[in-house]
Amino acid sequence: MDLHPIADVCGPRLDEVRGWIAEGRYPPPLAGDLVPRDYLALVDDAGGIEQLRAHVEGRYVVTADMFGVLAGPDELDDAWADFLRGAWLRDLVTATPEEVVRVARLVAAVESLLERPEPEEWRWRNRVRARAEHLAALTRPGSEPHAIAEAALAQVPPE
Repeated sequence: MDLHPIADVCGPRLDEVRGWIAEGRYPPPLAGDLVPRDYLALVDDAGGIEQLRAHVEGRYVVTADMFGVLAGPDELDDAWADFLRGAWLRDLVTATPEEVVRVARLVAAVESLLERPEPEEWRWRNRVRARAEHLAALTRPGSEPHAIAEAALAQVPPE
């Protein structure tokens, strides 16, 4: 895993970032005070903490539209709450709104395929394998989406 101490990633901004975390405006680090190298990328791309939510929601809506995923007020509130709780950091290799939407879409696709198993059909096997492998690549081991991917791959007979 590409995780580093928050102090190393934040450098001189550490006190400022810890303040945002204490105020509930930014996700806390993972266990061991670890964060990915790009921990500050979203806030920097947004132009600051004040613009962060609008920036995250805007990117989420654009990606949801591309993937045909609903992105109404409830979905945006849920995504923002997950971000602030640190779920994105915990579950995703790259914690961005785009990856959240991709992972949600892949989880839905895998679950849909598993509801109608056709292990004797090569098309079904290929679809499950491709989507589950993609899902596994985007998520951290131990996360719920990663477990879904692993369980799906276990249901695909070997070639």
